[in-house]
Amino acid sequence: MTDPVDITLRDTPVVITGAGSGLGRAYAIDCAQAGALVLVNDVRADLAHETVGLITAKGLSAVAHVGSVAAWDTAVELIDTCVRTFGAIGGLVNNAGILHAAHIWDETEKELRRLVEVNLLGSMFCGAQAMRHFVRQGSGSLVNVTSGAQLGVARISAYSATKAAVTAMTYAWAIEGRPHSVRVNAISPVARTPILNSWDGNAEQRQARLRYAEPDAVAPLVTFLLSEASAPLTGQVVRGDGREICPLRPAKFQPDRGLAAGSPPAEIVAGLANAGSESVEGAP
Repeated sequence: MTDPVDITLRDTPVVITGAGSGLGRAYAIDCAQAGALVLVNDVRADLAHETVGLITAKGLSAVAHVGSVAAWDTAVELIDTCVRTFGAIGGLVNNAGILHAAHIWDETEKELRRLVEVNLLGSMFCGAQAMRHFVRQGSGSLVNVTSGAQLGVARISAYSATKAAVTAMTYAWAIEGRPHSVRVNAISPVARTPILNSWDGNAEQRQARLRYAEPDAVAPLVTFLLSEASAPLTGQVVRGDGREICPLRPAKFQPDRGLAAGSPPAEIVAGLANAGSESVEGAP
């Protein structure tokens, strides 16, 4: 029987982007409950402060930061605010993202640019700033948020492309960060969220959503990946739906045998590491 592992982020400063609602809010609350000092970022001030209120009402620590991660200066300010407020940065969750549905022949330059700027450049900008601190201090954990849509879904090809790029960045950043004891992983969540509800999809997709978990059922996976309980896991993309956890192997993108979400953390680490340890060593 595997010994239990304590999942804690006690006094670890963590930045979570797009944390005003949906999965981002769930990630922020779960991290705070694990002891993290949470910097809640969102482009909407009312939502960011609402999330902070939900956390501080529990006697936990969180502060708000308002701004779009699509701006380089905002990303710099965001990470600097964490360091200035909490004295360091221990983790980053690149969660901020938008979804726009349209046939590719109906897309506009404005909508395409907006998707790329928020979903891709926003993750790049915040990741670059956080990684500078992580490398300098010789520690840190970064969790990107990708999507199964990277495999191709009709009418959201632009969104799918940004998420495929985020997955590629995860693998590359893990390779770069490993010599500096910096871990980079990604979660591909399956949950009912406002961003998903904004996309009508087809009848089959709408029916499937009824079986999706609530965000708070998926959130513990992010806390786990940020924490030392998942060390030395890096360079992994993990699909989680609140019931089962499946690592997605690089190149093949085929889920391995699922691990029950309730499995002991040490067992999950072993399973994920065995499933895709080559991802941080292999050639491009």
